[in-house]
Parts: sequence; structure tokens; C-alpha cells
Amino acid sequence: MECTHRFQVDSHNVGTCSLCGQVSQFPWEGRELIILKKGNHSSTDIQKEEHMSSIKTRHKYYEANKEAIIADLLSLGRAATQKKWGIPVGGVLPSLEKRWLTEEQRAAIPTNPPGRPKQQPHPSPSPTPSNGRLPPFPQFSDTWDPSVQLQWLEVYSELAKRETTLATTP
Repeated sequence: MECTHRFQVDSHNVGTCSLCGQVSQFPWEGRELIILKKGNHSSTDIQKEEHMSSIKTRHKYYEANKEAIIADLLSLGRAATQKKWGIPVGGVLPSLEKRWLTEEQRAAIPTNPPGRPKQQPHPSPSPTPSNGRLPPFPQFSDTWDPSVQLQWLEVYSELAKRETTLATTP
């Protein structure tokens, strides 16, 4: 089987195929391509076989867990189901939904999973104040993700330092 080369070409017009490893010189003028090192075409066949085997394994996994995945979709929503079942983001879940669910079931998939409150916008009067100043700093919340809490504390500390510096500057 022939490799469908995917060359990475350097500044000297020498390309290396990322699939089989063939190295070729691409001529500056319209001469023929010069093969400097032949590629290993059998390695691309092995990669394709492994990839196809992986696809078949995932398909069997999804089909074996079809009922549970559908139940999670209808109760948890798309994002949580993808995370729980290791379904990659992209076209996999929509194609499973199309095959497995009716229109009514697809419409019933929750967009905001249970147990998570909807994100409320910051109560700032305007997201872009016209006076050139930033909107008020939000109040600290224990319900935020720990990384957000840490970032809030860092920013608050920096703002407090700046305010102290401004207050002491004549």
C-alpha cells in the first residue's frame, strides 16, 4: 500500500513525511522531486490498522453501554455525559444522538445540568463603563471553583497594593 505523504518541509526545501519517514528534496526550479531516503510504508499500514481497530473497539463500547449513555444524556446533559463516558468532543456524540434518539428525546436533553446553577452575570451596571474605569470588583464567593477563588485573591491583593501606593503618593 502506498503512503499518502504528509511532508514537513524545512527552509532548505527538504521534506520529511510524518507518516512513513521518507525524506525528499523539493527542487527550487521545476525539476523532479529527489528522494533522499525511502520511507517505511509498512509502518503506515500498521498505524491505519491500529486506528481502525481503535474505532471498532470504541464503537463496541458505545453500543454495549447504549442504554446507560442515553439515560445520562437525558438526565445529565451533553457535557457531563461526554466527560463520564470519555466521548471525545466533536462529531461522535451528535452522531450517536442521531442514531439512538428521537427528535423529542434530543429536544429534552438538558442544556444546564441539574445541581449546577445558571451562571449569573456580574451585577455591574454596564459591562463597559463610559467613564474609562473598570466595573466594581465582585464580592468573593465560596461557591466559585478553587482556581477562581485563588485568582480572585491574587487580583484583590494586587489592587489593594495599588490603592495603598496611590494613597501614599503626594
